[in-house]
Amino acid sequence: MSPEEEEMIRRHRDEKAQRAAALAFRLKALKVAAEYEAWLQQDEECGDSFSTFVNRFGYQDSDCQPMHEYVKRIHKAATPD
Repeated sequence: MSPEEEEMIRRHRDEKAQRAAALAFRLKALKVAAEYEAWLQQDEECGDSFSTFVNRFGYQDSDCQPMHEYVKRIHKAATPD
């Protein structure tokens, strides 16, 4: 196999892994968004903020910043005008 062919295979595998990771993140975000929305409905004193998401809701994964942004986008898309 030539170096070019090996590079093409490596790139293809990398792209496939990136697509799988993006899908896993989106599915996780949908689940977290539903859980967070239910939690917010139970505790009406809390407004949505990053601090609330991390400290009160308790989302502690290393992806907390992008996850909160994604959750906000999901909430906005699911909320009627």
